[in-house]
Amino acid sequence: MNTSSHNEHLILDVSQRIEIDASNTIVFANLLRRLSTDNSSPGNTPMPMVLEERPGGRWFRDLGNDLGH
Repeated sequence: MNTSSHNEHLILDVSQRIEIDASNTIVFANLLRRLSTDNSSPGNTPMPMVLEERPGGRWFRDLGNDLGH
């Protein structure tokens, strides 16, 4: 099996453009909040994440007791 040609069929490219009437600072802060503390699963179940606001920062779910993903 040629894996390179097989993987080409697994590529999904999605883009969305949204114009928001607010400053970059406000938009970025709200985007970070939406992706971290306000994050939820597709079924609307809360799924808060930790997003480290720095270059190279991690994005993970902290379940406590050194558990998470």
